[in-house]
Amino acid sequence: MSFKNYFFLMLFLQLTSSICAQEFFRYSNNLPLPELNVIGVILSENLESGNTVVNEILKGQMELPIDYPIFIDPTYKQLKESSGFDISLFGKSMSGKKYESKVDSELELNANTFSFIVTDRKKKVRAFSQVFNLQPDNFARLIEELLLNLDGEEAITIDSESPDEASGWQTSLGKENEAKNSKNTLVIDFGASKLKWYKFLGEELPDVNFLSQDGSQKSLYEQIDGKVSLIAVFAGSSDPNNMVVMPGLAMQLSLVYQLYYSFTLGHAAPGDVHETRATGF
Repeated sequence: MSFKNYFFLMLFLQLTSSICAQEFFRYSNNLPLPELNVIGVILSENLESGNTVVNEILKGQMELPIDYPIFIDPTYKQLKESSGFDISLFGKSMSGKKYESKVDSELELNANTFSFIVTDRKKKVRAFSQVFNLQPDNFARLIEELLLNLDGEEAITIDSESPDEASGWQTSLGKENEAKNSKNTLVIDFGASKLKWYKFLGEELPDVNFLSQDGSQKSLYEQIDGKVSLIAVFAGSSDPNNMVVMPGLAMQLSLVYQLYYSFTLGHAAPGDVHETRATGF
């Protein structure tokens, strides 16, 4: 292992040593709470490299707990060398697109290292993020509200966190609220308001195909239909030079595990509020 790769691995261990054991607290005490469906999709050069990154690097060297299903898009092709730090504008890297893949293109994720997508039971995108510093408690609250099926319409109360800024993440409610507010306001933004929102936010996510880790063909809709789902899509090239992105990727995957641990395995402690808007699931 090169000194650069060793440095980034040690940085990862420092950043994530206390993350994986944490859990979220629920706001409601309604029981039973349906399980969150969690899946990961790794974008890699082929089936073998995808399995190598997951099993030998993420689970092996980094000891990340990845107990949820992982699927592989074997069409990853690197275009530029990855860097540990990058700046994006409206979700696109200002230093240029680093890679391409079929799933990334079809979901229009703009070749980011990592993407969070939360879908409801009808496969509509209700939350989206590609940032490292999203508000985890608000993110967990949104997931719990979807699981509770508020008003029988999967209503949410969480607005977006400055979606047009680097520190932001997006919710379908935030997009709806901006549309309502702009009706009575003259806004000249040269199309920026459309660019800043994820294309499928509030809409049904397109179906895509990928492979299971044993090589069998699977579709996204098979995995998420009728379920509140967290989809973690991440680039996982087996090229040693891409080790520079692993600390950031590991932090995101640690958050995925916290949500899996809390809302799939059911370890999140109930809150004090009985949610009267919750309906049958």
